[in-house]
Amino acid sequence: MWGAVLLLCVWGWKLLGGAIAQTPDSTAPVLVSVAAVHRSADVRTLPRWLECSAHSCGAGTRCADRLCLSTAEIIVKVQDLPLSNALTGTKPAGIKRVSVRFASPTAQRLDSESGYALDESIDRTKFSIAKLDFSAGMNIGSGSGTVLQMPVEFDGYAESGDWRLDSVALEDHNKNLIILNRDSLKGISADGIFSITVSSLELSVCSGSCNSAEVTCRQFGAQDAVPSRTPRHRTWWRCTSERASAEQQVCN
Repeated sequence: MWGAVLLLCVWGWKLLGGAIAQTPDSTAPVLVSVAAVHRSADVRTLPRWLECSAHSCGAGTRCADRLCLSTAEIIVKVQDLPLSNALTGTKPAGIKRVSVRFASPTAQRLDSESGYALDESIDRTKFSIAKLDFSAGMNIGSGSGTVLQMPVEFDGYAESGDWRLDSVALEDHNKNLIILNRDSLKGISADGIFSITVSSLELSVCSGSCNSAEVTCRQFGAQDAVPSRTPRHRTWWRCTSERASAEQQVCN
């Protein structure tokens, strides 16, 4: 009798192809936790920050010189598929992208939006994005989840002040996507809606009018790398209008 039962079980197993039939993953990844490792990013702690200059940073809205790039680390735990779904025979797709966004002081004041599916849609002068991409074979998020340590980067022209955790986007290889805003993150982040204090090359900010248009100018600088008894500083300005003279028309 037991032999017949065993034979029936083996026959049924072969009918299923030797495994439980698997269904495609249609569930968005889960953000288990997000926390800060560092609460500050200071350009003055970089070994060669004194070499930062208007020339090395370039004429763009963001400083292109990576010698002036400061970072802070965060830890994120992500899960691709809840265990209850995996037990039903659903095949995990694997997490493809993790994107954590931080809002600058100006973005916070203007209540600017970072909750977009695509990082390319986000204004990078107002938001910093910590992002990691993974191939399907890496199985990120499998089982009880994967812990990731990610750098948040702030270029030399980043606004000085507190940059606040604003949104998180998670996507798997089956294009299942979830975007978590600040309200959703309050109950997930171990540190609450935490901020990273940024100290960049920015020395001062001033606003005014130039040719009947509102203009904002920012002064940047670094201590001169040339040794001298009286340390000198190289400074330069970037304005929202090329026609503005920061020192004569706006700041005075």
